[in-house]
Amino acid sequence: MLRSIGYVSTAAKNFSEEEIPKILSSAINWNTPHNITGILCYNDGNFLQFIEGEDADIAEVFNIIYNDKRHYDIMKIFDESIQQRVFPDWRMALRRLDQLPQDLRASCRNLMSLGLPKSAEPVDHRADIEALLYAFKLSLR
Repeated sequence: MLRSIGYVSTAAKNFSEEEIPKILSSAINWNTPHNITGILCYNDGNFLQFIEGEDADIAEVFNIIYNDKRHYDIMKIFDESIQQRVFPDWRMALRRLDQLPQDLRASCRNLMSLGLPKSAEPVDHRADIEALLYAFKLSLR
């Protein structure tokens, strides 16, 4: 069964322009033999990532991600079974916030700020998630 997880986290340090591609390369090297696909967004010390693949593989990679000391305050914002992949051809795609269309940057900012103190009322972020996934797909064509 296919599963998708989305999460936000805070970088343990501000990564340089040279370090982010290295993180991406490491992800691609792990994802390729495990048939995991997804996207990674980095902006001002925050990560937003969606990964998708077989349930057992996603559980394994998320455990690795969760224990990675390069980031903290990891918060799942999406964890569901899926019928088909959103990003079937991307072992891991990378986008910075400023590479997304202007009108969709707010969705990314909203999701990346989820680690900040929240109101007492839970908020459904599905519209932001769907808008961001759509923006990523368009930006990668």
